[in-house]
Amino acid sequence: MEWEVAVGCRDVCSECGASAEGAAGAVSLQQCGGCGQVFYCCREHQLAHWKRLHRYQCKKNHHTTTTPLSSSSTNTNTDTTAPATATTNTATTLTAHSDAIKHFQRYAHALGVLQSGDVFKFEQVPSKGNVCLANRPITVGTIIFEEEPYASAPSARTLRRRDVCHYCYKGVSSNTTTSALERCKHCNLLAFCSTGCSAEVKAMHTVECEFVRRLKHVFLNTEGVLVLLRALVMRHLEKLSAGQLNTKHTDASNEPTPVFDRIMRMEAHMDRQKELCVSYNSAIEELLSALPAAMRVPKETVYQLLCICSVNQFSLGEPGTDGPVLAGDGVGLFPVSAVLSHSCVENAVHKSLPHRPALEITALANIEANTEIVITYIGTPLYPTHLRQLELYH
Repeated sequence: MEWEVAVGCRDVCSECGASAEGAAGAVSLQQCGGCGQVFYCCREHQLAHWKRLHRYQCKKNHHTTTTPLSSSSTNTNTDTTAPATATTNTATTLTAHSDAIKHFQRYAHALGVLQSGDVFKFEQVPSKGNVCLANRPITVGTIIFEEEPYASAPSARTLRRRDVCHYCYKGVSSNTTTSALERCKHCNLLAFCSTGCSAEVKAMHTVECEFVRRLKHVFLNTEGVLVLLRALVMRHLEKLSAGQLNTKHTDASNEPTPVFDRIMRMEAHMDRQKELCVSYNSAIEELLSALPAAMRVPKETVYQLLCICSVNQFSLGEPGTDGPVLAGDGVGLFPVSAVLSHSCVENAVHKSLPHRPALEITALANIEANTEIVITYIGTPLYPTHLRQLELYH
C-alpha cells in the first residue's frame, strides 16, 4: 500500500506544530524536497524531524536506500541527510488527503440525510432524555434505517488474525487465495481486501498509517484505542474539509467541528467510569504523544471520548465466544443507533451487515406512530436474569 504522510494541515510545522500564519513576521513553510508532503518552519526543524522520524517515511527513502542528497552517510539504512526543502503554498498540503477528506464529507452528508428522514424522529422525554420515536406507522420487517459508523476498528483479537480484512471483516475463506488481502507494508498491521474495500477506505489509512506503526503495541494490547485514534482523525479531516470550503480561513485549526461536537454530546457517564479512565491512562498518553500538534486535543477530551465509546459503541462482524457478552470482530460508534433505548421486550433489532461496517435496524413488530423504537443491548434475552444484568452493566 502506498504510504502518505500523516500530517495534513496546511500551515503547521511537522516538527514543532507552529503555525506560520499566526507567527510574528509570518514566513512561508518549507516543503520536503524528497516527498513534497510535509512542511517545516525552518531548516533546523526539518533536520530534527528527519533524524527523529521522517527518514523512515519519506517517499524518496521508501523506494531507495539513500536520499537524493546523501553523500556522507555510511549506513544506507539509517541515512540522516535530509532532502532539500522548497518554499511552497501551504494550501497544497490538502491534496495529500483529498480522498480521505471526501470520505468525511460523504459521511457527514449521509448522517444529515439519515437524521432528517421521515421514518423516525428524536424527542426529549422527561426522566429518559433523548429517545427515538416512530414518525409514522412502521410495519413488521421494515428496515427502519442503516447507519455507517463515525469511527470503527477491529478488536485486538481480530488485529492478530492474518486471514481477515480489518475493515469489512471478510475472511480469506471468502476469497480464492490469501493474496486477496493487501497488508500495509508500512505499519505491517492492518490488511484490506484487494477488491472489496474501496480506495476511500485505503485513503483513510494513509492518514493514520504512521500512527498505527508507532502505536502497534498499544492497539494489540488495549481494546478500543484504535477507535479513539480514528475519531480524532475524523475530527482532523473535518477541520481540513471546512478549511477547503472556506477560502477566507488560512488556519484549519480554527475551523468548527459540528459533526465531532455531535459525537461529544453523546452520553458518557464519566462519573461511573473512573476506573476505566485510570486503566487507559498510559495508552491515552502514548496516543497523544504520537499525534502532531494539529491533531492533538486536551487529555480530558480523549477520556470523555473513551467513555462515550464505552457506553455507545456496537459490535461489528461475526460474534465471538468471549463469555455472555458477544464481542464481535470489531466495534463502531453510531450516533443515531446509540439513541435507541434498551428493552427486554424490544420492537426492533439491530444487526451488523455482512462485509461492511454498518448497522441495520429492522422492525420486529408493527410500531405505531409516536411509539418509542427500542432494541435489546444484550446478546439474547433468554439468558438468566443475573447474566442479563451483568451484560447490561458491562
